[in-house]
Amino acid sequence: MSNKNQNLLEQITQLQGLSKTLTEKVNVDMNIMNLTISGVMDGVPEKDRGEIEKLNANINKIITLSKQGRQTEVQQIINSLQNECKNKK
Repeated sequence: MSNKNQNLLEQITQLQGLSKTLTEKVNVDMNIMNLTISGVMDGVPEKDRGEIEKLNANINKIITLSKQGRQTEVQQIINSLQNECKNKK
């Protein structure tokens, strides 16, 4: 194997390791977020729970789509959420 190919292989291996580390970090952060939202739900009036559950579902969808590299769909969801917030004011 040429030196250039060896260097490329080493870089790919490093990127795979970095990707794994980042994925693990995102998973930890998602667990923290889910625990936080669960805690918030305990103190929220029943009439408001649907909104928080909807927001949580959208956040999880955004994270999943981001992991898949589907940025256009992520941006559409974010824009939709922003428009909903503006319309409620």
